[in-house]
Amino acid sequence: KAALSALDGVLAAEKEAGISAGRVRLTVMWSFGMRTSIDGQVNGPGTFGFQDMVAGIADPQIAHYTPRSAQAELQQAFATRWVHGL
Repeated sequence: KAALSALDGVLAAEKEAGISAGRVRLTVMWSFGMRTSIDGQVNGPGTFGFQDMVAGIADPQIAHYTPRSAQAELQQAFATRWVHGL
Protein backbone atom coordinates (compact mmCIF):
# COMPACT_ATOMS: atom_id res chain seq x y z
CA LYS A 1 0.00 0.00 0.00
CA ALA A 2 2.80 2.43 0.86
CA ALA A 3 4.62 1.87 -2.44
CA LEU A 4 1.40 2.37 -4.42
CA SER A 5 0.67 5.52 -2.47
CA ALA A 6 4.18 6.85 -3.09
CA LEU A 7 3.95 6.24 -6.84
CA ASP A 8 0.48 7.76 -6.95
CA GLY A 9 1.67 10.75 -4.91
CA VAL A 10 4.57 11.47 -7.28
CA LEU A 11 2.22 11.33 -10.27
CA ALA A 12 -0.29 13.65 -8.56
CA ALA A 13 2.47 16.11 -7.57
CA GLU A 14 3.87 16.16 -11.11
CA LYS A 15 0.42 16.78 -12.53
CA GLU A 16 -0.34 19.54 -10.02
CA ALA A 17 3.01 21.26 -10.72
CA GLY A 18 2.67 20.87 -14.48
CA ILE A 19 5.84 18.80 -14.69
CA SER A 20 6.24 16.20 -17.40
CA ALA A 21 7.65 12.82 -16.43
CA GLY A 22 10.88 13.09 -18.37
CA ARG A 23 13.47 10.36 -17.83
CA VAL A 24 13.22 10.07 -14.04
CA ARG A 25 12.81 6.46 -12.85
CA LEU A 26 11.00 5.48 -9.66
CA THR A 27 11.78 2.61 -7.28
CA VAL A 28 11.28 1.13 -3.83
CA MET A 29 13.80 -1.16 -2.18
CA TRP A 30 12.29 -4.38 -0.86
CA SER A 31 13.46 -6.46 2.06
CA PHE A 32 15.30 -9.67 1.26
CA GLY A 33 13.09 -11.40 3.84
CA MET A 34 10.94 -14.43 3.06
CA ARG A 35 7.36 -13.32 2.49
CA THR A 36 4.37 -14.19 0.36
CA SER A 37 3.13 -11.62 -2.14
CA ILE A 38 -0.14 -9.81 -1.49
CA ASP A 39 -1.92 -11.96 -4.07
CA GLY A 40 -0.35 -15.21 -2.85
CA GLN A 41 1.36 -15.87 -6.20
CA VAL A 42 5.00 -15.54 -5.13
CA ASN A 43 6.89 -16.64 -2.04
CA GLY A 44 10.54 -15.88 -1.74
CA PRO A 45 13.28 -13.61 -0.51
CA GLY A 46 12.66 -10.12 -1.86
CA THR A 47 10.66 -11.18 -4.90
CA PHE A 48 7.37 -10.88 -3.01
CA GLY A 49 7.65 -7.08 -3.33
CA PHE A 50 8.05 -7.23 -7.09
CA GLN A 51 4.82 -9.21 -7.36
CA ASP A 52 3.10 -6.92 -4.83
CA MET A 53 3.67 -4.03 -7.23
CA VAL A 54 2.45 -5.99 -10.25
CA ALA A 55 -0.70 -7.05 -8.40
CA GLY A 56 -1.24 -3.63 -6.81
CA ILE A 57 -0.94 -1.78 -10.12
CA ALA A 58 -3.38 -4.22 -11.73
CA ASP A 59 -5.85 -3.81 -8.85
CA PRO A 60 -5.03 -1.24 -6.15
CA GLN A 61 -7.94 -2.51 -4.05
CA ILE A 62 -5.96 -5.69 -3.34
CA ALA A 63 -3.85 -3.45 -1.07
CA HIS A 64 -6.93 -1.58 0.20
CA TYR A 65 -5.77 1.52 -1.69
CA THR A 66 -7.80 3.99 -3.72
CA PRO A 67 -5.50 5.95 -6.04
CA ARG A 68 -5.87 9.63 -6.92
CA SER A 69 -4.44 9.00 -10.38
CA ALA A 70 -6.33 7.18 -13.10
CA GLN A 71 -5.66 3.46 -13.42
CA ALA A 72 -4.19 4.00 -16.88
CA GLU A 73 -1.76 6.62 -15.51
CA LEU A 74 -0.54 4.23 -12.80
CA GLN A 75 -0.10 1.43 -15.30
CA GLN A 76 1.78 3.69 -17.74
CA ALA A 77 4.12 5.00 -15.02
CA PHE A 78 4.77 1.46 -13.78
CA ALA A 79 5.49 0.19 -17.30
CA THR A 80 7.77 3.06 -18.31
CA ARG A 81 9.31 4.44 -15.13
CA TRP A 82 9.36 1.73 -12.46
CA VAL A 83 12.57 -0.11 -11.54
CA HIS A 84 12.46 -3.04 -9.11
CA GLY A 85 15.14 -3.01 -6.44
CA LEU A 86 16.43 -5.13 -3.56
